[in-house]
Amino acid sequence: MPSFRTRAAQPEELLPVRRGLQRRAGAALPEWDAFAATAQLCSGAPGKLLSPATKDASGGPGIHLVTSGVLKATVTTSAGRLRIMSFPRTGDIVASLGFLAAASQTTIPVSHDPGEPLPGDAKLTAVVATTTLRFDGAVAIALAERHRAWSTLALRLLMELLLLRTFRLNDHLVLSAEERYLKVLREEAALVRQISQRDLALYLGVTPEALSRIAARARERQRLQPAGE
Repeated sequence: MPSFRTRAAQPEELLPVRRGLQRRAGAALPEWDAFAATAQLCSGAPGKLLSPATKDASGGPGIHLVTSGVLKATVTTSAGRLRIMSFPRTGDIVASLGFLAAASQTTIPVSHDPGEPLPGDAKLTAVVATTTLRFDGAVAIALAERHRAWSTLALRLLMELLLLRTFRLNDHLVLSAEERYLKVLREEAALVRQISQRDLALYLGVTPEALSRIAARARERQRLQPAGE
């Protein structure tokens, strides 16, 4: 599958990113130039593949900040079925499990082949024309170890990711497929307009045929609902 195009990021392209990250950190970020020097602008048309597991100059996986567009993060189950874990959008951070393991100093199981992606690492594909900024993961970890502001930023970004994953897991454990469908329509209407019905089905964890039946039932209930309720 064709991949994203990559080039060195220009200083003016990093200004809004710096402001946004400092706002999330709640402070100025020391040694910004060292972090910015590793930045690459990645751009891809719909269907192009972005790989966060691609190794940076230090041999570790990089991290991406989505600056425009929408990605879909797809995994394959042990039964060979596709599932969409998430749709990273503007402002979201995307990192491989390898980077998260390195950042948290978590030991990777010895049975894992270092030359292969970690189990659960998603394939990232552009849903619409998408751009990201890619940064050196090793530099980010080193800055977090040296400076409180970078450490605070890393902690807050990880907490955001944890909350999103927890909410999504809770939805799958507590809500029915129809309830998940209605929640997505209610809370992520803009996303639903950008993705295909097949991708929506994979995101909800149902087949396209099941989604069609769920949508028909939801429309029928809405039609029968008394006005004003």
